[in-house]
Amino acid sequence: VCTSGGNVIQAAAEDGRVKAVVTVAGWFAEPSLTPLLYGGESGVAQLKAQGQQALLKYRNTGVSDTVKTYGMAGSGAAHAGDHMDYYVNPQRGNIAQWTNAMAVQSWESWLGFNPVAAASQVKAPTMIIHSDDSAFPDQAKKVYGLLAGQKELNWLKGGHFEFYDNPAKVREAAGEVARFVKSHTGPAPVAMAN
Repeated sequence: VCTSGGNVIQAAAEDGRVKAVVTVAGWFAEPSLTPLLYGGESGVAQLKAQGQQALLKYRNTGVSDTVKTYGMAGSGAAHAGDHMDYYVNPQRGNIAQWTNAMAVQSWESWLGFNPVAAASQVKAPTMIIHSDDSAFPDQAKKVYGLLAGQKELNWLKGGHFEFYDNPAKVREAAGEVARFVKSHTGPAPVAMAN
């Protein structure tokens, strides 16, 4: 789901043992999008420089500088906007056990992450579940077009965060995930009782 959609594309491209891949409302980053989200080329350069300084500090002192990972607009978070309620609201996704922190030293690797470039190396059967109202729908279509193996594009209705915590939308997507994974990996093993 979301960023993990890009992560699993990258993992499947690198590891031939992956039997099936499914993404739901995936975030498929590539460098051409990064300036749009982080204040243009100068904003990206500034964040990378902050990351390099933080990495040097960590190497010299063992101290890792962090910022909030998610926050509402104006919060100074790495990912900020009025649509971040899921991450900051304890009634939704924000739970006490989760530390809403991103290591500043990770800016360079985050900003350079490019699962789109890896999509053409994914040979495992892959299903992309997305919608017009999920993050960057054209990116989902682009990744789908690049996939090398058997593939299925499952275009549903619903907003991006509905796939996180709207029970009806989660059930709908989970049903599609189960169908696809079962059809490509077989039934789950049955535990035998003694």
